[in-house]
Amino acid sequence: MNRVGTLGNLTRVAVMVVLLLSTTETGIVQEDDERIVYMSDRDGNREIYTMDSDGDDIRRLTNNDAQDLQPTWAPDKSQIAFVSNREGNFAIFVMNADGSGQRRVSTDQFAYHEYPAWSPDGRSIAYASDKSGNFDIYISNTDGSSEQRLTSSEDDETEPSWSPDSRQIAYLQMVDGAFTMFMMARNGGGVQRLTRGGDESAEYFSPRWSPDGTQMAYAVTTFDSAGNLSEIYLRDMNTGGERLLTSREDSFIQGIAWSWDSLNLLYQLRETRGSWTINIIDTDGREARVLTSQDYNSETPTWFTPYSPGGGSSGIRGVVNVQVGDRLYLYDPTGVPIWVRSGPNEGSSHSSYQLGTAVEVINSIPQNGYIQVRVLERQLSVSQGWVRSSQLASQISGQSYCDNTPISIVHVGAEVIVAGPDALRLRSEAGTGGGQRTIIASLRANTRMRVIGGPQCASGYTWWQVEVLNNSRRGWVAEGDNAEYFIFFPGA
Repeated sequence: MNRVGTLGNLTRVAVMVVLLLSTTETGIVQEDDERIVYMSDRDGNREIYTMDSDGDDIRRLTNNDAQDLQPTWAPDKSQIAFVSNREGNFAIFVMNADGSGQRRVSTDQFAYHEYPAWSPDGRSIAYASDKSGNFDIYISNTDGSSEQRLTSSEDDETEPSWSPDSRQIAYLQMVDGAFTMFMMARNGGGVQRLTRGGDESAEYFSPRWSPDGTQMAYAVTTFDSAGNLSEIYLRDMNTGGERLLTSREDSFIQGIAWSWDSLNLLYQLRETRGSWTINIIDTDGREARVLTSQDYNSETPTWFTPYSPGGGSSGIRGVVNVQVGDRLYLYDPTGVPIWVRSGPNEGSSHSSYQLGTAVEVINSIPQNGYIQVRVLERQLSVSQGWVRSSQLASQISGQSYCDNTPISIVHVGAEVIVAGPDALRLRSEAGTGGGQRTIIASLRANTRMRVIGGPQCASGYTWWQVEVLNNSRRGWVAEGDNAEYFIFFPGA
């Protein structure tokens, strides 16, 4: 592989979401299949461009004397991660979708970085780096903080690719002088080899999960005395069965990317003496066509980074126009609380809010992938702030257990937290009033509890039986009303 040339659980909630995939220009949401980001030397230097899916309306995003390579969309298409050597060694940078706000996020000034891949949950970037000697796979927060090294073999590992549920990473590892495919858990455990051993003439590239999670596409090139043969295969991730999609003699194929609906693939192709071109093919193998000119190199396209609720199908299209005054809902596919921040960046202070919390848009123009909102439910201390556009949904249909009570994602076995700021009463039975419903204790904000029973409907609330973790007291608490949540569920 030529590194400088190609460098080539939400329980109980049935969520119906229309994710807000925003541009940085007008607040009108960009459809997630609309534009392709890629690298090209069409103007004499390797720069980042976008184009429509038919190859038209080409827009240049970077413009400097250095090399800008390997762009990848954020899940909401508001930002692009890429690699550049503008400050010395190749490092990871992030910019807005229109090319503004270019900034370095990798922290090691002396290491070489490549193949950034934005996680579908929007929280992390995976990449390869040689900071420990050979190339290993790392992940970090999208601002470069909290870096974790996932691989540590003596061989090079590179080109990470996320599963749609953000729980697994496929990658390439050098074995006996050629790259082959492996897969591991997000924390680096559970490593599995995805390819058969014994074929020393084969080299694998670009493992990519389909957005619906059912398939993995990859390229393989075999070499013999007659030349080389490059092919794309589709693997059924449930059965392990494979089928050939396309085959080209005396050519090289890399840089695979899926369409949002899993019906088309992009790939970069170079004939023996030609330039790299970006091509598109239907997943039934028909209608392959070239999108870019053979007069220059065009490489590493990315069409769509899935934002997948809970892992399964992620064929969700952002078709909502964000307007000031829109009522929306906080949503995250992993079930963790959503952070509403004091400013439009990851370094600002934040407060945590539960999935399904209603908010109102007060500034429809995105900044760094964030939208400014006002929180409509008095759950925690912050009344307004900034939230990732990928964590906003126009609809959430979930479980409302009792009449006129808010959507609930709480379930038996979950750990929940008292929202505050007021104390929450722990009662001997579900419901308010006298009789046997005595008050056992008053629980302060941030008290952690485990749900051991429920739900029950009483006194206009949904009630859960809980055990307080720090003292093992047991009783019943109300989840909340239409104005606020009394407890919130931080998720897995």
